[in-house]
Amino acid sequence: MKNTHAVLLVVLVLTPGPGGSPGPALAKHCPADITIPGHDDVAKIAFERRETTTYYLDETLYVNPEPDFKGVTLAVEALGSGGGLHEAWFPLEDNCFQDSAVWWKVKLKAWVSYDNSYYKLSFQVESGECNYYCVKSVTFGIIRSLLVKGHGTSQWRYTYLHTGCSTLSSKERTSATEHSFCRAPPPPRPDNTSRPTPTPTTTTHPTRPHPLPE
Repeated sequence: MKNTHAVLLVVLVLTPGPGGSPGPALAKHCPADITIPGHDDVAKIAFERRETTTYYLDETLYVNPEPDFKGVTLAVEALGSGGGLHEAWFPLEDNCFQDSAVWWKVKLKAWVSYDNSYYKLSFQVESGECNYYCVKSVTFGIIRSLLVKGHGTSQWRYTYLHTGCSTLSSKERTSATEHSFCRAPPPPRPDNTSRPTPTPTTTTHPTRPHPLPE
């Protein structure tokens, strides 16, 4: 009697990312809430607005960065003298995401402090191997909202995924690396208005009662 051998072939499928570079395929049980398809595209990821003014706002998100990912911009709405919209862009280079995780926890913060008779607005982004912040002098002491924008090919989630989705938190660090100045976001490409803006896969989220601003 012949022995019958069953052969199990396991195949790891790498699908080309929207920017043309191969990346790990997202499992069906680990979907993205927002997808940014192109390397020059920008999308609004999260928006937090307080009914009352504050000096501190923060967000925690999860990103699946692809080779064309270009980082995040934090934008706060400030009130009072010198208020309006204030932004800071953090590129988040490839060395921030050195392990083989699919999803990375991203902690984002903005706050106003008072020191030596003047106000300072600070932005901070912490993800993977990187923990960056920048500071700018301002004339206001309160902020009302925080907007997070993603740049370049990437997928985003609002909530934590279970362990089967390969999620890594940022490295614990005693101090952050300060940028010498708060960088302005990269300019939009010339044909940006002719392309559709990436939108969330779900129209609302229970932890975000305020819609993303237009």
